[in-house]
Amino acid sequence: MPTQNRDLSSVDSVLLNPVGDAIGDAVVHGLHLRQLKSCYPNLKIGVFVTERNEPVFKASGIVDEFIKMNLSNYFRQRKKWDLYLDFSPQFTSRALILDKILAPQRVMILGKTAKKYYSLDNIHNYDFYRPVPTNAHFKDYLKYSDFANYLAEQAEVFYQLDLSDKIKQKAEMRWNRNKVRILLCPHGSAIRRKLSAQECGCILQQISSQFLDKIDIQLGYSTNNKEYLATLNQFSSLPNIRSTERTTVEQYLALVNSSDLVLSVDSGTVHVACAFGKSLLAFYANFPSNIARWKPYSKNMDNVEMLVGQNVASSSDDTYGFDIIKAGEWLNKQIEQKLALI
Repeated sequence: MPTQNRDLSSVDSVLLNPVGDAIGDAVVHGLHLRQLKSCYPNLKIGVFVTERNEPVFKASGIVDEFIKMNLSNYFRQRKKWDLYLDFSPQFTSRALILDKILAPQRVMILGKTAKKYYSLDNIHNYDFYRPVPTNAHFKDYLKYSDFANYLAEQAEVFYQLDLSDKIKQKAEMRWNRNKVRILLCPHGSAIRRKLSAQECGCILQQISSQFLDKIDIQLGYSTNNKEYLATLNQFSSLPNIRSTERTTVEQYLALVNSSDLVLSVDSGTVHVACAFGKSLLAFYANFPSNIARWKPYSKNMDNVEMLVGQNVASSSDDTYGFDIIKAGEWLNKQIEQKLALI
């Protein structure tokens, strides 16, 4: 049952239930947690994690306790948390039972969508809820919550990831020395979401011939890399492109961090690149609601270019029809700038 304590001037501990376990989700949730830490410096932070997103939350450097999402841990965490911050997108029977077991002091929900039997009309097991505008960026969701007044007084925070020197050094060894390092990540987590090899090849063909022996290009791991490279190899005058081997999540983070330029379809890689402050060329479907929620956000937006498909899309997976000339111009300008620093 909801509590009568609606005073958020003091919060001792927060347990986060993420919107999902995707890598990009975890990057942005790290910003949410930093926003709260800026309001409550002594805040204890816990997160329900999976094998997939735990390395990202660890790299955020803001989480005190990592909790695997299983029944026994719900019992272990019972009545231990001051505030349960629930980003899960829907009410489900299982979640309602587990939340009852968890029994935090207070519950804040964000962005719940209705299901057949459960909705905001008939479920009232929370203390705080405010609707989030449909055009709000995911990073700003807490600014529309009951934390809004507290966050308004805080300085802006950004995505942030850090890795051990050991894992960063291993990633450095994957590249050729004294060349501009370009990481291609054309595949998203959804099967349909990708920058086609045909469009990618057309973009890479725009690279000036004077740069071809001064760059090193890797294709981020995907099970479709063999076919993707076969299509790229049909283009003339392309630099050598090699496929990366399969990596752990931590190794993948380090690979992005070790690059100079990242070319990525709308995916977690976009947000990882932003967290590491990388120069980024991102490809998004012409689907306004998805762009509003998930567009790139970096402390250094001057080096970030988002290309949007030129045709109106039916879904966020329709990542095609990009301005090839504009992409090539951005790429050549960035290569030239990076070469000046070598």
